[in-house]
Amino acid sequence: MQKYFKNNIKNEQVNVNDFELEKIELYDLIFNKSSLKNITISDSKLTNFDIRCSKLKICNFSNTEFENFFFKQSTMKNSKATGANFSEAILNNVKIENCKFDLSNFRIAEIKDTVFKNCDFKNSDFQRTKLRNVSFLNCNLSEVDFSQADFLKVDLRHSLIQNTKIDINNYKEITISPSQLMFIANSLGLNIKN
Repeated sequence: MQKYFKNNIKNEQVNVNDFELEKIELYDLIFNKSSLKNITISDSKLTNFDIRCSKLKICNFSNTEFENFFFKQSTMKNSKATGANFSEAILNNVKIENCKFDLSNFRIAEIKDTVFKNCDFKNSDFQRTKLRNVSFLNCNLSEVDFSQADFLKVDLRHSLIQNTKIDINNYKEITISPSQLMFIANSLGLNIKN
C-alpha cells in the first residue's frame, strides 16, 4: 500500500484500503477517480495534496496539516479530521457526511458548491473563509468563528449555531430554520421578551 503514498506520485483509479501512516511528511500527492477506505494519516504534514473525483470513507486525518489542499468533485463519509489544518484549502463540489472536524482550521479557505451533512465543526476556525453555495445541514457549528468570512448562499438549517460568530453583513446570505432565530437574535444583542 505504501506505493500509493510517496512524494510526487499521481494515483489514477486506485482502491486503497486499510492503511495507516503517522508523523510523516508527503508532498505532491494526487488521487484521481480513486477510493480511499479505512485510511489513517494522522499527526502529519501533506503539501500539495490533491483529491479529485474520488471517494473517501472511514478515514482519519486528525491533527494533520494540509498545505495547498485541493478537494474537488468528491465525497467523504464517516471520517475524522479533528484538529486538522485546512487553512487556504480549496473545496469545490464536494459532499461530506457524518464527519468530525472539531477544533479544525479552515482559515482563508475557499469552499464552493459543497454540502456538509451531520458533521461536527465545534470550536473550528473559518475566519476570512470564502463560502459560495455551501450547506451545513444538521451540523454542530457551536463556537465556530466565521469572523470576516465572505458568505454567498450559505445554508445553516437545523445546525447548532450556539455561540457561533457570524459577521452581521453575512446574515442576508444565510438560510436558517425557525428554531435558530433565537440564536441569531442573541448574536445581534437583541432582548426578546413576552
